[in-house]
Amino acid sequence: MATKVGAKQKRPLKGLLNSSTKRMMTQAGMELRSFVLHTALQLEWYSVRMLAILLDVDRNNSVVCGNTSRSLSFDARMQLLMEMRAWGPEHKTKLLWFMQLRNQMMHNYDARTMVECMSFTQVKPKELLKAFPQEHSLPEEEQLTRALLSLSDYVLQSSNELMIAALDKMMLQSHLQMGIIDEIAKNHLAGVYDARRARPVAAAPSQSSEARKDEKGTP
Repeated sequence: MATKVGAKQKRPLKGLLNSSTKRMMTQAGMELRSFVLHTALQLEWYSVRMLAILLDVDRNNSVVCGNTSRSLSFDARMQLLMEMRAWGPEHKTKLLWFMQLRNQMMHNYDARTMVECMSFTQVKPKELLKAFPQEHSLPEEEQLTRALLSLSDYVLQSSNELMIAALDKMMLQSHLQMGIIDEIAKNHLAGVYDARRARPVAAAPSQSSEARKDEKGTP
């Protein structure tokens, strides 16, 4: 029988895992890894669409932007976008941080915590916490985990803004070719695009102790 549209989907995997497997997954830091994977999937969604816009290709019929075995890998797509200068310097630095953390989380079993993960990368805890400050009273692992959440928000927000900017530029070129706008307007709008590409994205604020109290239901 077909599942009704809108019906709540069950998750059969959860019921199939025995207690030993669940314990091993917890020990492997799968909750943290799952969050990183979810962010990476969203980032790849943006990257595919940005490449299609910038390369002016149909992503549904593209090898570069497709999902076949011949398509570019996540790392290759991100590297191509960086070489096309889709990101400004500050965006690029933080994107490289996330990519290093993502690679370790996805491929290194020993990267079970943020402290362990960062020990395998060139990302220094002090740099990450300087970019995304946290309360010093928190344990190091919690500080770094919260900073990771902020970093993930940053790369996704910046990717969203840059995709919008790329769409703006595509529309600008189209309107110029159609004679809808003149050269003066083109130069002005191009400047707006470049400013948006270089503009730093505000870091997600760290949670205050009051915010954490609210989460726990403390009045």
